[in-house]
Amino acid sequence: MADASLTKRIWGDRIALTGGCKNLFDVKDLNATMSTGAHSGGGTSVPMATGRVAFVRIELDLKKSLHAN
Repeated sequence: MADASLTKRIWGDRIALTGGCKNLFDVKDLNATMSTGAHSGGGTSVPMATGRVAFVRIELDLKKSLHAN
């Protein structure tokens, strides 16, 4: 699993736009081997995540500037 995001600040660093993707490799199941005895079955798959998710985030800084004009 891997995540990636990119942030761009605009309008005097008051707005931050972030876009990204979580679970880039679209991992949904984890392959597991269980050993319970000599005649046990092979491996099994265990659900791990819902899949790939893309997102966009917008941040707005509302505080006033510390510098007087």
